[in-house]
Amino acid sequence: MMLTHMLLHNLTPHTACNMQNGAAVNVARSTLRRWWKHFEWWGETPVATARRFNYKPMVGSKAMTALEKVALDHIAAAHPAYYLDEMQDALERECGRRIHVSTLHRVLVSPRNQGGLGYSLKVLTVLAVQADQYERAIYRACLENVNDPAQFIFVDECSVGRNASRRRRGYERRGRPVSGF
Repeated sequence: MMLTHMLLHNLTPHTACNMQNGAAVNVARSTLRRWWKHFEWWGETPVATARRFNYKPMVGSKAMTALEKVALDHIAAAHPAYYLDEMQDALERECGRRIHVSTLHRVLVSPRNQGGLGYSLKVLTVLAVQADQYERAIYRACLENVNDPAQFIFVDECSVGRNASRRRRGYERRGRPVSGF
Protein backbone atom coordinates (compact mmCIF):
# COMPACT_ATOMS: atom_id res chain seq x y z
CA MET A 1 0.00 0.00 0.00
CA MET A 2 2.76 2.45 0.93
CA LEU A 3 4.92 1.46 -2.04
CA THR A 4 1.94 1.99 -4.33
CA HIS A 5 1.33 5.41 -2.79
CA MET A 6 4.99 6.29 -3.27
CA LEU A 7 4.93 5.18 -6.91
CA LEU A 8 1.67 7.00 -7.76
CA HIS A 9 2.80 10.29 -6.21
CA ASN A 10 6.49 10.00 -7.13
CA LEU A 11 7.58 10.18 -3.49
CA THR A 12 10.82 9.14 -1.81
CA PRO A 13 10.89 7.25 1.51
CA HIS A 14 11.83 10.54 3.19
CA THR A 15 8.81 12.41 1.84
CA ALA A 16 6.33 9.55 2.39
CA CYS A 17 7.19 8.60 5.97
CA ASN A 18 5.22 9.59 9.07
CA MET A 19 1.93 10.16 7.18
CA GLN A 20 3.38 12.99 5.08
CA ASN A 21 2.03 13.94 1.62
CA GLY A 22 -1.25 12.09 2.00
CA ALA A 23 0.12 8.75 3.18
CA ALA A 24 -2.58 6.72 4.89
CA VAL A 25 -0.24 4.77 7.17
CA ASN A 26 2.45 5.90 9.57
CA VAL A 27 5.65 4.03 8.60
CA ALA A 28 9.18 4.81 9.76
CA ARG A 29 11.60 6.24 7.21
CA SER A 30 14.11 3.41 7.68
CA THR A 31 11.40 0.80 7.04
CA LEU A 32 10.23 2.60 3.91
CA ARG A 33 13.81 2.88 2.69
CA ARG A 34 14.33 -0.84 3.23
CA TRP A 35 11.05 -1.69 1.43
CA TRP A 36 11.94 0.65 -1.42
CA LYS A 37 15.40 -0.90 -1.90
CA HIS A 38 13.80 -4.33 -1.89
CA PHE A 39 11.25 -3.18 -4.46
CA GLU A 40 13.98 -1.74 -6.70
CA TRP A 41 15.96 -4.96 -6.51
CA TRP A 42 13.17 -7.55 -6.78
CA GLY A 43 10.31 -5.57 -8.36
CA GLU A 44 7.90 -6.70 -5.66
CA THR A 45 7.15 -6.17 -1.99
CA PRO A 46 9.14 -8.04 0.67
CA VAL A 47 6.03 -10.05 1.61
CA ALA A 48 5.55 -11.21 -2.00
CA THR A 49 9.19 -12.28 -2.20
CA ALA A 50 8.89 -14.19 1.07
CA ARG A 51 5.80 -16.02 -0.20
CA ARG A 52 7.45 -16.80 -3.53
CA PHE A 53 10.49 -18.34 -1.84
CA ASN A 54 8.30 -20.17 0.68
CA TYR A 55 9.88 -18.28 3.58
CA LYS A 56 9.77 -20.07 6.88
CA PRO A 57 10.12 -18.06 10.07
CA MET A 58 12.89 -18.83 12.54
CA VAL A 59 12.15 -22.03 14.41
CA GLY A 60 12.44 -22.74 18.07
CA SER A 61 10.70 -22.05 21.31
CA LYS A 62 11.23 -18.70 22.99
CA ALA A 63 10.86 -19.95 26.57
CA MET A 64 12.97 -22.38 28.56
CA THR A 65 12.02 -24.58 31.48
CA ALA A 66 14.23 -24.92 34.57
CA LEU A 67 15.30 -28.40 33.43
CA GLU A 68 16.38 -27.03 30.04
CA LYS A 69 18.37 -24.27 31.77
CA VAL A 70 20.20 -26.88 33.85
CA ALA A 71 20.94 -28.88 30.69
CA LEU A 72 22.18 -25.74 28.93
CA ASP A 73 24.41 -24.98 31.92
CA HIS A 74 25.97 -28.46 31.68
CA ILE A 75 26.48 -28.11 27.92
CA ALA A 76 28.10 -24.69 28.24
CA ALA A 77 30.37 -25.88 31.06
CA ALA A 78 31.44 -29.02 29.19
CA HIS A 79 31.88 -27.32 25.80
CA PRO A 80 32.68 -23.62 26.29
CA ALA A 81 33.76 -23.17 22.66
CA TYR A 82 30.44 -24.36 21.19
CA TYR A 83 28.63 -21.95 18.92
CA LEU A 84 25.01 -21.18 19.75
CA ASP A 85 23.67 -23.44 17.00
CA GLU A 86 25.78 -26.32 18.35
CA MET A 87 24.38 -25.67 21.82
CA GLN A 88 20.91 -25.63 20.28
CA ASP A 89 21.49 -29.05 18.67
CA ALA A 90 22.97 -30.53 21.85
CA LEU A 91 20.08 -29.20 23.94
CA GLU A 92 17.57 -30.62 21.45
CA ARG A 93 19.24 -34.04 21.66
CA GLU A 94 19.21 -33.91 25.46
CA CYS A 95 15.76 -32.39 26.12
CA GLY A 96 13.85 -33.20 22.93
CA ARG A 97 12.76 -29.63 22.22
CA ARG A 98 14.32 -27.02 19.93
CA ILE A 99 15.02 -23.68 21.63
CA HIS A 100 15.62 -20.57 19.54
CA VAL A 101 19.26 -19.40 19.47
CA SER A 102 18.34 -15.89 20.62
CA THR A 103 16.67 -17.44 23.68
CA LEU A 104 19.78 -19.51 24.34
CA HIS A 105 21.96 -16.41 24.15
CA ARG A 106 19.63 -14.42 26.40
CA VAL A 107 19.54 -17.17 29.03
CA LEU A 108 23.31 -17.70 28.83
CA VAL A 109 24.31 -14.06 29.31
CA SER A 110 21.57 -12.86 31.67
CA PRO A 111 22.68 -12.53 35.30
CA ARG A 112 21.76 -15.34 37.66
CA ASN A 113 19.57 -13.06 39.77
CA GLN A 114 17.45 -12.40 36.64
CA GLY A 115 16.91 -16.07 35.81
CA GLY A 116 19.90 -16.46 33.51
CA LEU A 117 23.06 -18.50 33.82
CA GLY A 118 25.53 -15.62 34.17
CA TYR A 119 27.90 -16.56 31.35
CA SER A 120 29.78 -14.16 29.11
CA LEU A 121 31.53 -14.62 25.79
CA LYS A 122 35.29 -14.30 26.27
CA VAL A 123 38.48 -14.83 24.33
CA LEU A 124 39.64 -18.44 24.74
CA THR A 125 42.94 -19.19 26.44
CA VAL A 126 44.38 -22.00 24.37
CA LEU A 127 46.27 -24.65 26.30
CA ALA A 128 49.24 -26.08 24.43
CA VAL A 129 48.71 -29.78 23.85
CA GLN A 130 52.40 -30.25 23.03
CA ALA A 131 53.53 -29.12 26.51
CA ASP A 132 53.33 -32.58 28.06
CA GLN A 133 56.53 -33.30 30.04
CA TYR A 134 55.95 -37.07 30.07
CA GLU A 135 55.65 -37.20 26.27
CA ARG A 136 58.82 -35.11 25.92
CA ALA A 137 60.73 -37.52 28.18
CA ILE A 138 59.61 -40.50 26.07
CA TYR A 139 60.66 -38.69 22.88
CA ARG A 140 64.12 -37.90 24.29
CA ALA A 141 64.56 -41.51 25.44
CA CYS A 142 63.73 -42.72 21.92
CA LEU A 143 66.28 -40.30 20.43
CA GLU A 144 69.07 -41.86 22.49
CA ASN A 145 68.77 -45.07 20.45
CA VAL A 146 69.12 -43.28 17.12
CA ASN A 147 72.52 -43.69 15.41
CA ASP A 148 71.99 -41.41 12.39
CA PRO A 149 69.74 -38.33 12.80
CA ALA A 150 69.68 -37.91 9.01
CA GLN A 151 67.11 -40.71 8.78
CA PHE A 152 64.39 -38.44 10.24
CA ILE A 153 61.88 -36.56 8.14
CA PHE A 154 60.07 -33.77 9.99
CA VAL A 155 56.66 -32.71 8.74
CA ASP A 156 55.42 -29.25 9.63
CA GLU A 157 52.09 -27.57 8.96
CA CYS A 158 53.90 -24.77 7.16
CA SER A 159 50.92 -23.51 5.18
CA VAL A 160 48.48 -23.42 8.10
CA GLY A 161 48.38 -20.29 10.20
CA ARG A 162 48.15 -20.41 13.97
CA ASN A 163 44.62 -19.00 13.96
CA ALA A 164 43.37 -20.77 10.85
CA SER A 165 41.15 -23.42 12.39
CA ARG A 166 40.67 -22.66 16.04
CA ARG A 167 37.78 -21.08 17.81
CA ARG A 168 38.62 -17.76 19.32
CA ARG A 169 35.79 -17.28 21.83
CA GLY A 170 33.98 -19.34 24.41
CA TYR A 171 31.38 -19.03 27.17
CA GLU A 172 32.31 -19.03 30.85
CA ARG A 173 30.79 -17.62 34.00
CA ARG A 174 31.54 -13.98 34.71
CA GLY A 175 34.77 -13.45 36.62
CA ARG A 176 36.45 -16.66 35.42
CA PRO A 177 38.77 -17.15 32.44
CA VAL A 178 37.71 -19.60 29.76
CA SER A 179 40.20 -22.13 28.41
CA GLY A 180 39.94 -24.02 25.17
CA PHE A 181 41.07 -27.44 24.20
